[in-house]
Amino acid sequence: QRQMCIRDSPLILRVIHERKVKNYKLSIYLLETEWDEKSNLVKDKHPRSKEFNHKISIELGKAYTTTAELGHQTYSINDFDRKYNSTILHSLTTFKSCSEEIIKVTMETNRIGTADWYRIAMRSFFLYTDPEIEIKNISRITITNYINELLKSQVKKNTINAYVRGIRAVYNKSLDLNPDQPHHNPFRSIKLPKEETIKRCLTIDEIRLIRNAKVSKGKSEMARDMFLLSFYLMGINFSDLASLKKQDIYNGRII
Repeated sequence: QRQMCIRDSPLILRVIHERKVKNYKLSIYLLETEWDEKSNLVKDKHPRSKEFNHKISIELGKAYTTTAELGHQTYSINDFDRKYNSTILHSLTTFKSCSEEIIKVTMETNRIGTADWYRIAMRSFFLYTDPEIEIKNISRITITNYINELLKSQVKKNTINAYVRGIRAVYNKSLDLNPDQPHHNPFRSIKLPKEETIKRCLTIDEIRLIRNAKVSKGKSEMARDMFLLSFYLMGINFSDLASLKKQDIYNGRII
């Protein structure tokens, strides 16, 4: 395939019928070494392999469904194309079902913090919105009403900001699961409430007190050491800290 950004190539789903060809873009870009020719899947070493392979399986499922629905009747590649583009996986047309699938895939790709952010944001959203709402029915009014309800409930502005950004991220990913549904941007022109956060930090003397404190062996000592290590590593993300291995350290540096 033609190369993107010098290194990555686009992955496409190619359908051939009666020597006619249709190509469907999957918005996935890979190195040749990241693709397994035998299994026709992204190799496990790719950091987003599970997410990409899930997307591939969805598109293949649509293609198989389209072929089955056309059956043994005579049809052209254009007939296939029209049917394929109108095929929607009904189990993933509601925002709730899409969000659950996205959270599941995010967890499987070991992005625990992001998955938790999505889960908390979506749980808040569905407290004020019909869980069975379809993606195509989410409008600017839906999002505005949700924000107003949170403000009435005296939810902190920065919390609302985090919720809406999480919902927007899930919404955008939901469009990938339903590429053929008509959609718009319900978040356009939405001004997210925000307020200055009071800076809270420990002094160097407080850090030294923690470092020199006598703590019992076991969980307390481990908690103190992990806190200090995250401080020494300039605020490393906890999931990155927890997944560190000896081979990640080279010549006194984390690589």
